[in-house]
Amino acid sequence: MSRSRVNYLSQSLTEHMLIWEFELKYLVAALTLGLIASPSMAQIDASLANDTRLVSSVTADDLEALAVSEGMEIISRNGPDEPIVVTARDPRTGLRFAMVGTACAESACTGINIVATWERNEENGDADTLMDLAQKRAAISIFRTPDSIGISRYVIVDGGQTMSNLKYNLRVFVAICDEFPDNFKAG
Repeated sequence: MSRSRVNYLSQSLTEHMLIWEFELKYLVAALTLGLIASPSMAQIDASLANDTRLVSSVTADDLEALAVSEGMEIISRNGPDEPIVVTARDPRTGLRFAMVGTACAESACTGINIVATWERNEENGDADTLMDLAQKRAAISIFRTPDSIGISRYVIVDGGQTMSNLKYNLRVFVAICDEFPDNFKAG
């Protein structure tokens, strides 16, 4: 790969990382400190995750039902008057991630950013390692902040998506996170 192409990709990766920086600082604090209140599991409406259900926007209830339908444990979620964020955990691997509603109006959002972050260290946070990982996995974006690195997958729902497709997107995200080297996940 030419040096100019590497420089362009590095600049694009840096620009992408800056776009998500504010959202990630909030998310990292929420994931690490448990700042978002946890709901009762009895409140989850499983019918919201019906495979054939077509959605053109999502609520925190939709995201919660989506995660639970895929076997995830809900760690926390916010209230109806706050940004839509549902934090979950894969009980098989311990992966903690958040589904963040984007492009929101009132209590519904037309986009979902699925994000996992880890503490950044010298081995997992250098630009060459992140660039190599980003090139191998086009279905996700990789980013870094001064203290963390992460993976995100953005899903647009405003044109209409079935819950089956949203489940597939969540499974792809979790599978990709599971494939990352241990040194990337360390922290």
